[in-house]
Amino acid sequence: MFMPGDDAYAVALKHCVAEEDSESVVLGNGGLYEMPSRDFGLVEIKIDRGADARLVSRAGGNNSCGFFFIVIDDGASVVYNHNINNEMGSTVFESIGFFLGEGSRLYLTKEVAGNLNFRSELSFFMVGENAKVDGKISYAGNGGFFDCRVLQYHLKPNTLSNLIVKFAPKGNVNSSFHGKIMATDKARDSEAKQLHRSLILSDSAGITSVPSMEVKNNSIKCYHGATVGEINSEQLFYLGTRGIDRSTAEQMIVDGFLKFY
Repeated sequence: MFMPGDDAYAVALKHCVAEEDSESVVLGNGGLYEMPSRDFGLVEIKIDRGADARLVSRAGGNNSCGFFFIVIDDGASVVYNHNINNEMGSTVFESIGFFLGEGSRLYLTKEVAGNLNFRSELSFFMVGENAKVDGKISYAGNGGFFDCRVLQYHLKPNTLSNLIVKFAPKGNVNSSFHGKIMATDKARDSEAKQLHRSLILSDSAGITSVPSMEVKNNSIKCYHGATVGEINSEQLFYLGTRGIDRSTAEQMIVDGFLKFY
């Protein structure tokens, strides 16, 4: 059983966490937990060995700052869903560390839309052999900014991480993605994938993509990439010939881009 290290705790405690703002949660098989939205706080969540559990978050409706440490014990499987559609111009900061034990699984989906200022830091620490992370993140903002920072850290053999991030900003929006893959010399025969795809919907939208790697093992397979494009005019023409107006056609293309992986 792996618990978050002292260094990780120090980061959270230094920034915002008082003892009365902390919360600890333990989930067994079939457990469901809705992650809170709060001004400040640290939440520690432990998923029992071999359990199947689900985490749901709708944080982002109000100004909030939260730190979460999620320990997924050996053989456990977790589905994490986070959905925000905010038009209130809220400011949100979150930092989430996932610690995966031997043979554990994490399936993550994060969907962000609307007008808000949102910084999201997600760290995946594969501290047990045969741990697996499969993540999908999408952003469709029309105001504010979205700053997404991801770390995929392989510390043990035969671990797998696969992350797909998609942006479709419109209006005067700044969005950025910083993705890093790290692997120690003990992470032999592991595999890490990271892809950032963006669809620009206005001339004033800005996108920054910064992928990076730090790999200390020649046996690990690593892939990363980033693409930026616009709506395909041929797709618009095709939908127009089917009697679909331009605005509806553009929204159909964006929805398909964000939802299909």
